[in-house]
Amino acid sequence: MFNMNLRGTIGQRLPLFVTTLLIFLTLFFVQKLIRGDINIPIIIISDKTVSYAVKSRSFEDDSVKLEESREDNLTKKYRIQFFYRGRCVEVSDEGSLVVSFCNPTVKQAFFFNGTLQDEKTSLCVGLNGSTPKNLALLECSQAIRLDSINGNLLHEHQTGKKSCVSSLKGDQPTSNPELGAAVALTKCTNPASRISFLEEGEFLRDRAALLMNPSDDQGGSCSSPALAANNRPPMAQLLPESQVERCRDLSECVTVVVKTARRPLLVIRLAESIRTVLQQDLPMIVIDDGPSAHSAEIVAQIAGYPNIKYVVAEKADLGISEGRMRGVNMVTTKYFVSMDDDNVVTEFWDATKMVELLDTTDLTLVGARTDSMNWPGFMEFRCSKTGRPVLTQYIASCRIANQGLPFYPDCLRCDLTSNSFMARTKDVLEVGGWSRELKVFEHHDIFLRLKAAGKKVVWCPNFHVLNVHSGGTVKDVAYKRLRYERAMQMRDRFLNHWNIIGYGHANRGDWSSTWLNDLYTTTQHVTS
Repeated sequence: MFNMNLRGTIGQRLPLFVTTLLIFLTLFFVQKLIRGDINIPIIIISDKTVSYAVKSRSFEDDSVKLEESREDNLTKKYRIQFFYRGRCVEVSDEGSLVVSFCNPTVKQAFFFNGTLQDEKTSLCVGLNGSTPKNLALLECSQAIRLDSINGNLLHEHQTGKKSCVSSLKGDQPTSNPELGAAVALTKCTNPASRISFLEEGEFLRDRAALLMNPSDDQGGSCSSPALAANNRPPMAQLLPESQVERCRDLSECVTVVVKTARRPLLVIRLAESIRTVLQQDLPMIVIDDGPSAHSAEIVAQIAGYPNIKYVVAEKADLGISEGRMRGVNMVTTKYFVSMDDDNVVTEFWDATKMVELLDTTDLTLVGARTDSMNWPGFMEFRCSKTGRPVLTQYIASCRIANQGLPFYPDCLRCDLTSNSFMARTKDVLEVGGWSRELKVFEHHDIFLRLKAAGKKVVWCPNFHVLNVHSGGTVKDVAYKRLRYERAMQMRDRFLNHWNIIGYGHANRGDWSSTWLNDLYTTTQHVTS
């Protein structure tokens, strides 16, 4: 019956073989679509506009499609990064390839065109004669051929055997290499052999905070570019009245940016709380994990908030950093508010006053209080007792120091606030925003970038935002383990991003920094 109907319609106008070809191509396309081989950027929602999930390269994609332009690779340079922990390949003083921090103050890049050529020496990567599988710099006539395939740097031996560039622990490939560990050709294993190519220009822009304040003495007993980023911006100042441009309508000046993970009802709850407290809507950009659309019922509820631009991404597990960056890049107002999806604003969330502070001062960011009075604090890169660089967050230090603005004492000078804050869009984009390299641990990263760039931050405990969790706990053991492993991986990525080996909290009794102890000997307001 199907064939008869087909011939009675299309078949009357087209030859049979053309009809058959069209059927075959249609079935082939549908099969590809179902399998996910074809990406169609569709999806979601507002009652006035349809938002499309834009297909863009995320950090987990191959960082460079090297095969697209071999000629470009003769002039472009790349850092070779082991993906799992985020450490890089470097050439030792002896000429061997070893594991190192990805350090923007050191030349570590390679040209890649089927072989790896060191930017410093113009020598090429080959097999170390004394340790056959270990890699070292040799004359380019002795270079080994390498191909970038599916996130691996692969070498095919004359016997047909294939090996991958990996970091070693002992003589075995590892995803958790120590600094100085050898880099060698090994059996291909994931994640030990997973490689990212970081284009040098993009890498230096992403690590700009480590280059803000170059110093010959980066901390004495331990050397890390992070130590030179211990910048203390001066106290915020009022702008001359001639430079003040006042916001007349909140909805024209402020956009709320929310990253959610398939929790649209919490987003609606947040939007409703803003509507209730302010008696008006604010523009809101929501980035949600994909790839599937929400139900018609959810779509209808979101449509009740025409101020919401709700974008469902093209993939699941987009990550907080990537989601927030996509959202902020879509902002057209001079300020934006960062919120978690489980936030609810209260009558004490004074958005008008927050805007006034940004309008009339040289502040970059005004942080609100959430559940904890102790989380906001100062941060400092230090040398540990073992002589290695670490980051310390001083618990409750902003509240204890009590360095209120002279013109608004309720807002306190600070390095790190909660996730709920209002900031200048331009300033956050200037420092590179959130690193797409980090799915979590992104919070310290953005505030360290602002600190290194000399951007001024205050925390205002009188501007209160609630964290109202959705209830319930995660009971699935496998999922809890996955979350823990992800957190540990991203912690390592964060540490390696900043070229440090540790991070921790310090209570007041543990504060050892001279400038920090001096800071807390007085509660008087300062102006510099």
